[in-house]
Amino acid sequence: MIVFECDPGMEISGNLAISMLVNLQAENFQPFLQKYGFADVKPDQWYCYQDFLNIFKEVSEQPGAMFDFVAVGMAAVDRYDLPAPIASMGLEEFFLNVMPTMMNRQYRNGTPSRVSIEKVAEKHLLIRTATAYPDDTVYGFIYGLARRFASKGSQFTLKYDENHLRHDFGSEHTLFHLTWK
Repeated sequence: MIVFECDPGMEISGNLAISMLVNLQAENFQPFLQKYGFADVKPDQWYCYQDFLNIFKEVSEQPGAMFDFVAVGMAAVDRYDLPAPIASMGLEEFFLNVMPTMMNRQYRNGTPSRVSIEKVAEKHLLIRTATAYPDDTVYGFIYGLARRFASKGSQFTLKYDENHLRHDFGSEHTLFHLTWK
């Protein structure tokens, strides 16, 4: 029941589009890039966000889409440049202070997502998201950020909340639990 819709006239930065489309599973996206005008994306230009979401809709109908979506989220993090003061933050500080608004600068003419993060216990964050992307893309994005900001040698776990219906299936939002040691 993923909707894949955004505010009319909304745009995504070429830089983010490139970051999200370059991943290990990219071959599964190739047939749709030309169709929706993303075969030759320029990082300093803006593109129709709805057309970008249409690529995700097409891919969602392919076998193994979950793996493609997780790979997209993780690849976006790997390619995303962060200013030095942010890049040097710890996991908890980053998630509580930067994560809720970091991606919004990569969109214009609308609201791309709603993200809130709550510390529910020591080394346990509850992440609430509502985006036009599939939950598995958001999962990959959060996982990639946790991997990027976790201290060397620490271990983390990211799980969907089993007791809450996900956004993909009709809920207002998806809940993730991020824990680490």
